[in-house]
Amino acid sequence: MVKSLASPPHRLVLFLQQSSVEWCSSIWLDTLKEIDPTFRRTIIVISKFDNRLKEFTERWEVDTFLSASGYLGDNIHPFFVALPKDHGTISNEEFRRQICQVDIDVLRHLRENVKGGFNEEKYVSCIGFSCLKKYLESELQKRYKEAAPATLALLEQRCTEVSMNLTRLDSKLQAASDVSQLRRSAMLHAASICTNLNALLDGAADPAPEIWGKTTEEEQIHSGIGSWPGINMPVKPANSSLKLYGGAAFERVMHEFRCATYSLECPQVSREKVLFSLQRCTHTIYWENCLYTYVARLRTYYLLMLEDAEAVG
Repeated sequence: MVKSLASPPHRLVLFLQQSSVEWCSSIWLDTLKEIDPTFRRTIIVISKFDNRLKEFTERWEVDTFLSASGYLGDNIHPFFVALPKDHGTISNEEFRRQICQVDIDVLRHLRENVKGGFNEEKYVSCIGFSCLKKYLESELQKRYKEAAPATLALLEQRCTEVSMNLTRLDSKLQAASDVSQLRRSAMLHAASICTNLNALLDGAADPAPEIWGKTTEEEQIHSGIGSWPGINMPVKPANSSLKLYGGAAFERVMHEFRCATYSLECPQVSREKVLFSLQRCTHTIYWENCLYTYVARLRTYYLLMLEDAEAVG
């Protein structure tokens, strides 16, 4: 979660670590290097710096610790801060005053209690909460100014898009008052639906079948029927596990219907019923043939009579 929050390149990373942790044993420092290898957008803050002051007696000890030599690079300078010990029951104004006092006490200790002091020209701007606050404010202001042109261009693009959408919506509202235009739009919409439906029935891969298609089991669930009536065993047509729609799904349902039909058991029928049905069919065909023969004979008879009448005349 920490990596996902700190990975976007437009975000500043505030890396906080206690002064009691040595640079060589800092676990999160390796993670920070993965997120921001050059520390271009990282601000490193070492807290509880006052607890570490009593360990420094020589100038080189202070300068070595402040430089974090070998771990952050020559151009990366962390901030070293300390806060008041008791701030539970005081006002905000008093707390801010105490913070300033702690910064003054830390600098006084480095100047007076460390032999040779420290490299003030290089590190004095990195010691104290007030220096950290000043740097954060200036850094944020600088980054806001740098991002202003791109932000303005993005806002202008968004305004242009919104204006175009409003113009299009106004034209649609005006067209809605024209009956002929509404009729034309309805006909075009219906034609588009028919075209898309024909394309789906013929077979299409857009939209994606794996997203919008259904398996045989899903189709049965959505139909509300479940299983086929009169069939106790499951019916599994070909490609039953694939997500299909349109013509492919229709062909699969037809194949499923055939499979279900073949799974039905035929009822027991007596020989008498079978013979009776066959006799009825035979008698029907016999009388139809007789009728066709009679009609053909009548037609021939009348044709002969017409020929005789023409010969006499």
